[in-house]
Amino acid sequence: MEDLIDQMYEAAADERQWLAALQGLDRRLDSRGSWLFVAHKQSVLGAHATGGLRQVTDAAVATLETEADRRAHAAFAWCARNATGGFVHADRYFPPSLWRGDPTLQLAAQERLNNMTAAVLHVPDGLAVLGISSAPGQPMAAAGVGHLNQLHAHWARATQLALHLGRQRARH
Repeated sequence: MEDLIDQMYEAAADERQWLAALQGLDRRLDSRGSWLFVAHKQSVLGAHATGGLRQVTDAAVATLETEADRRAHAAFAWCARNATGGFVHADRYFPPSLWRGDPTLQLAAQERLNNMTAAVLHVPDGLAVLGISSAPGQPMAAAGVGHLNQLHAHWARATQLALHLGRQRARH
C-alpha cells in the first residue's frame, strides 16, 4: 500500500507519473483498468487511463470538450448533492438518468468496462474522478473498496497538490 501512496505523491509533482500510479492500483486490485480525470469549470485539465479505459477516457474528454456546459454543470450539481467521501459504485455518482445517451458510457458498456467503482473529489471550480473497472457483472469486492478508501485521503491530497503546483507553474 505504501508504494501506491508514494506513487500518488510523486505524480502530484510530475504529472507523467499518474500513469504509473494507476498501473500500480490496477495490479493491487486486479482491475481491468483505471482512470483519473480532472475538470475545471468546462475544460479538462488532465486525463490518464490504463487498460481498456484509455479509449473510454479519450471519448469522455472529447464529450466533455464538446458538450461541457450542459453535462459538466449537471455532473457537478449531482456530485455536490451526493458526495460520499469515499469510493462507491459509479452509478451512485453518475446514474443512468444523468448520462442517458452518453457515448462514453455506451462505449464502456460495449467494451464491458462499465462496472466501475469511483470517487469524486471536489476541487476549486471543478472535480476530479478516480475510477476503477472490475470484472464485468461483478462489483468490486468489499476488500477492494476498503483498499481504495484507505488511499482516498492520499489521492485527495495528491490531486490538490498537483493542481496547486500546476497553477504555480502556469504563473511562472
